[in-house]
Amino acid sequence: MSAQTQTPAPAPTPIATKVMALLLAITAAIAIALTVGIVVFAIGATFAAAATAAGGTFIAVLTVIPALQGMWRNL
Repeated sequence: MSAQTQTPAPAPTPIATKVMALLLAITAAIAIALTVGIVVFAIGATFAAAATAAGGTFIAVLTVIPALQGMWRNL
């Protein structure tokens, strides 16, 4: 059985290190942008749902008021 020696991996060059750092920064920026976009979308969707519910309630109240007035007149 012969012993084989393994040569150590060559150290990355400064250019490769800079490229990897740049790619990591771009990936982090994309991840942050996606997270912010999802949060903003969720907040916007919540406000839109609340506005829709409030608008529906407002329309329902406007619809019921004349009916209540008619009932009051008939009493």
